[in-house]
Amino acid sequence: MHIYPRQLIPKPRWQRTVTINMNYNIYSKINENFSDAEIQSVWAKGKIIPEYDPAQYRQDIYGAWIAKNAYGDINSLYGWEIDHIFPKSKGGSDRLSNLQPLQWENNRHKGDSIPPPSQGKVTSSGNRNIHR
Repeated sequence: MHIYPRQLIPKPRWQRTVTINMNYNIYSKINENFSDAEIQSVWAKGKIIPEYDPAQYRQDIYGAWIAKNAYGDINSLYGWEIDHIFPKSKGGSDRLSNLQPLQWENNRHKGDSIPPPSQGKVTSSGNRNIHR
């Protein structure tokens, strides 16, 4: 039996739209050219939490919950994006070894920082995401 985090009601992928988050004024990164197989491979790098369905829920490196079908959804607290560990703007590649799943606000907070921030903007308390 799997336990599911509260407040996770992600939209199906076909219902998502690219929007501008007015707090960041940046477009969602869902338009990056990653194949479904690449998205799945990056998803697999997320932290598996015992008793939660790893096909649906994982955590990023900052401890924030992410929901598999909330990829690219910046309207969801559980939305996530593919992050370049070493930023492309600084010579990083699209190789799987340089990619990781990050809750979208953590990805925006990290930006092109080298080294990345030691804390994310979003973490979790139990099975809920919270802002620091």
